[in-house]
This record gives sequence, structure tokens and C-alpha cells, in this order.
Amino acid sequence: LFIQRFDNNLAERAVRPVKVKLKVAGGFRAIGGADAFCVIRSIRETDKLQGRNPFESLRSVWA
Repeated sequence: LFIQRFDNNLAERAVRPVKVKLKVAGGFRAIGGADAFCVIRSIRETDKLQGRNPFESLRSVWA
């Protein structure tokens, strides 16, 4: 049975570290850095939700 959540709390929690990074650092210096940051965050969040080790996934991507 598929149960739909009625809030977007999961999405908001996923975006929060990005907003904190922007607030602390004042932004990204280059578009490439922002793209790389978003890719790494996406891999980490996906692995966390699927119960996998995100560092192993990142290692396999850049190995």
C-alpha cells in the first residue's frame, strides 16, 4: 500500500543544508562548484534514504 504524505517536510529537510551552506559561505564562487555540491548532496541524500553508505557510493563514482 502506497501512503502519500501531506507535507513536504522531507524535501525541506533535504534543502536545509544547501541553504545553510549559502548563508555561511555567502554563495558559490563558480557554477561548477555549485553543480558539484548539488550532485554530492543528491548522492548522499539518496543513499541515506536507501540505507546505503554514501561514502562508498561517492568512492565508486570517482574511483
